[in-house]
Amino acid sequence: MTEDGLVRFVPRTAAHDSDWQENRLGACGVDPILFGTAAETGLFGQDCFLMMTLSGETLDGMVHMGQRFRLHRRVELGEPLHQTGWIESDKVHPRGRSVVQRFAFHGAEGSLALEAEMYRLKPDASRMGVRGRSGGDGGNPREGLVHIADRTMRPDDVTGFSSDVGNRIHFEPAFAARYGYRAPLAQGIQTQVWMMGLLAAHGVPVALDVTARFARPVHWDDEISLWSSSPAPGAGDVVRVIDPQGVLRAEMRITELRR
Repeated sequence: MTEDGLVRFVPRTAAHDSDWQENRLGACGVDPILFGTAAETGLFGQDCFLMMTLSGETLDGMVHMGQRFRLHRRVELGEPLHQTGWIESDKVHPRGRSVVQRFAFHGAEGSLALEAEMYRLKPDASRMGVRGRSGGDGGNPREGLVHIADRTMRPDDVTGFSSDVGNRIHFEPAFAARYGYRAPLAQGIQTQVWMMGLLAAHGVPVALDVTARFARPVHWDDEISLWSSSPAPGAGDVVRVIDPQGVLRAEMRITELRR
């Protein structure tokens, strides 16, 4: 802990090459060609997990509840970014502990290129049946939205996407079952990158502010659909991932978007 009272992670350099990005976007159901030489913003969430593990934090069993990305300028593939990060808060939650972590990525010249915030649950396996809320969102999550696409998750895509950062909840059925899940889970970021791919389909963002809420887990073999309040979403729009039963799995709200 530093003088400002925050637990800080060990700084590192983040840079994404084209082969790595192509592989990870493919696992998310997103066409890498959309981005050209630009680095896709959501994939920097993986660097946040890498920073945690390099700082000695155990990811096994962690559940990702939400994620915010703020892109301040275009980032190029191969561009090195200086990454810093810290724990903003760590509080008691009905199912364990609720943790907020923040990360900043600066270019070589010192400019702030990207910020990320993670909202995570450190679950207590003995309390995973306790719910602070029912999780019901009320109404029909498809109402007023346009259907965009469907996909079936594949275990190989989930494990491949998560291979850099670990966390057995994405790899081991028995481990996932300990926390009450019928199968391993896709990373929240994997679901969010699918949602963010819709934004790039209409031009690579040069600035954005998006916040995702992972309402329910996406298992590694689930069928899911992508819905949006606009076929070409912009600021003020919402993008949702919904299962065939009409249950909301994830939602992303767009506060800012510039291309």
